[in-house]
Amino acid sequence: MTTTTPAPQSDGARTDSARTDGTPPRPSWRRWRGPTLWTLLVLVVAAVLTLIALGQQRSTSALDPDTVGRDGTHALVEVLRDHGVDVDVVRSQQALQDADVGAGTTVLVTRASALSAHTADEGRRATSAADRVVLLEPGRAAIRGFALPVETGPSTYQPTTAHCATGDVRRDDRITGTRTTYLPHDGVDADVCFPGPQTDRGDRGGTVVTLPATADRPRAVLLGSNDLLTNDTITDADHAGVAVRTLGHSERLVWYVATVDDISADDPTAVSTIVPAWLTPALLLGGSAVLVLILWRGRRLGRLVTEPLPVVVRATETTESRGRLYRRARDRSRAVAVLQAATRRRLAARLGLPGGTRPEELASAVAGATGRHTDEVARLLGRAGPTDPPPQVADDATMLDLAGKLAQLEEEVRRR
Repeated sequence: MTTTTPAPQSDGARTDSARTDGTPPRPSWRRWRGPTLWTLLVLVVAAVLTLIALGQQRSTSALDPDTVGRDGTHALVEVLRDHGVDVDVVRSQQALQDADVGAGTTVLVTRASALSAHTADEGRRATSAADRVVLLEPGRAAIRGFALPVETGPSTYQPTTAHCATGDVRRDDRITGTRTTYLPHDGVDADVCFPGPQTDRGDRGGTVVTLPATADRPRAVLLGSNDLLTNDTITDADHAGVAVRTLGHSERLVWYVATVDDISADDPTAVSTIVPAWLTPALLLGGSAVLVLILWRGRRLGRLVTEPLPVVVRATETTESRGRLYRRARDRSRAVAVLQAATRRRLAARLGLPGGTRPEELASAVAGATGRHTDEVARLLGRAGPTDPPPQVADDATMLDLAGKLAQLEEEVRRR
């Protein structure tokens, strides 16, 4: 009986369908099922945590009720809610128009300086049925849009006392910090509290100004200081009392956080709101300064003129000319002194000695380099200072002989 033995499989050809232990083959996708499930679980947990974090994230905008930082107003909102005031926060003018503002509602407009005259007029229409509207640091555009008979006055930094008694402010209340004052027009029955500095006309505006209601707007209160509301300064002086009494009159408070995003692109009054009032004078002043600088430092061009090039003289010509002058003057001593001085400078540079080396030191160094006697070298190099007597040369032959010896001495130092 003959049996056939199957050929052994190589390691590379062995698969799960042919296992040596006799167990049934395992599908390949089951090997990745565990890691895949764990990866999906981690991604789901991360997504849930991210959504929770985003839901708990608070605003960081200034004067926003959700901002818990020093510039926010979260503390005041919590106090108002503890007093039973229902606070609704809106962050756009459309949301303000949809807030159904009517009787029993106070409207607070923070960052009122961001309103244009047109946007402020729309806000006045949306709040016309409210009990009162409170504007925080309104600018000229907001004042014009809300049709308020006041003007902006000077700013002040000194603490001040109310000196008035209204439903919002007590006579002995004090406020601190930077604040803006507002001056009611003549004949307007307004309550002015916390007086500011006196103007040139003798008027004294106030930081908190209350204006009576009219046919097209409710009672208006102007607050000229952000410090009355922010978390960092609400506990200073009597800020908390003034803020709570001003905003807690009604059962409902609509808190409108105004932004420049409410200004439409076709708003004709937007430029005066977005662009600060000091920008135009600053541009005029800067342009004038640049023009004056150009006129002062600008180069004044005249007619073109030709300018001759400087004369170029070769060094050898200069040397030969000086030699002819010495020869004509028969000043052999001066010529020899010039040769010796030049030789001393070159030898000092060749031996690495400083320029102010004394004659005896130079002679000793040259003698050491050439093997000559120091006295012989010193006689050849001659005097080194203006007080030493010039060399006495009787004739041209003697001068030429000395010049040759100096050249030979330099050559010996060069070849050492």
